[in-house]
Amino acid sequence: MEEGLKELLQANLEVSKENNKILRKMRSVQKWTQISRVIYYLIVIVLTLGAFYYIQPYIQKFMAMLPDFSKLNSYFPQ
Repeated sequence: MEEGLKELLQANLEVSKENNKILRKMRSVQKWTQISRVIYYLIVIVLTLGAFYYIQPYIQKFMAMLPDFSKLNSYFPQ
């Protein structure tokens, strides 16, 4: 083979190896980003459900008071 062609092939091989390393790192970062996003949304959902469970007795008391408010409205016509 011609010497210049060998050098070009060797340089191409080195660039290809470097690109492969970069692409593998990018895929790894992408995978960890996706995992962390799923964990983030799970935490948000769990905290929301936990907060609802915590304030549920207060919501039930408020809902029980609503019919009383509608009776008050009948005393004060608009």
